[in-house]
Amino acid sequence: YYPSNSQKGKVDYLFFRINSYANKFENTILYAYENNKLVGIIGFRESIWDSDVFGYKCAVIDYFFSKNCNYSEKTRIKEILLKQFDNWCKKSNVRFVTARINVSDLSSIHLLENQNFRFIENILWPIIDFRRDKEVKAVKHKIRFADENDSTALSYLARNFYYRCGRFPADSHFSEKDVANMREKWMQNSIKSNHKIVVVETDDDIVGYFIYFINDAIKKYFGLKFAHLRSAVLSSEHRGYGLGSSLFQGTLNILREKVDIVDSGFITRNYPSMNLHWKVGLDRVVYSCATFHKWFY
Repeated sequence: YYPSNSQKGKVDYLFFRINSYANKFENTILYAYENNKLVGIIGFRESIWDSDVFGYKCAVIDYFFSKNCNYSEKTRIKEILLKQFDNWCKKSNVRFVTARINVSDLSSIHLLENQNFRFIENILWPIIDFRRDKEVKAVKHKIRFADENDSTALSYLARNFYYRCGRFPADSHFSEKDVANMREKWMQNSIKSNHKIVVVETDDDIVGYFIYFINDAIKKYFGLKFAHLRSAVLSSEHRGYGLGSSLFQGTLNILREKVDIVDSGFITRNYPSMNLHWKVGLDRVVYSCATFHKWFY
């Protein structure tokens, strides 16, 4: 349900992503064929970054779908693929697997549940379309881009004020220390990678941040320029004073001159985040996915 100037472009973009994925040595794609016709795909990889952080092998299922057919046939095809993935995990000594599945894909969801994957969270992806929403809203607090002097403050925020009901904290296999370390390393990696980080200040102290990136590749296929909002944090001591609204709105004001569409994702049990998305104008939901975890003991 993402807006596009070309329906064919959406299909072409999917093929572009799968081909790009297949050409990376760290990724594996298994194809299911019947009567010389492609009927299903599963794409997966070891998450080297997560493996390094947690100290054991972690894997991600990135693609999992079959041809368009009835529920039973989809389940049969995907079960064959998932069994091959399971064998790969055992041979590779993978301990932890995560997968995100379109909530409309019930055959995949039910199959994962039957194979001991546990539901962790549901994520909604709303958008704001600047072609229609042309109002620039003022913010009450100081908003700016982070610079090289902000590393310590950003790492502190990432480590101490992440959402406590996110997918890693919600899984009891991860300790609070593990999650805090991971969040801090995420931020350090973002800084080293020169990701765009917008901060909000009060009394010259950074009390929150928002990370985004602009997707240049998608314009060729959709005819529109997209930005994706990702990680956001606000110090718990500074909530309730409008700083979150200023941070969110200020980030959108920056992007308004750069892109046509902005998307963001939030966990459905995070009601404050949900309400803030609606408040600043991200109120058209275009996608929803469910996150699952599986552990090998």
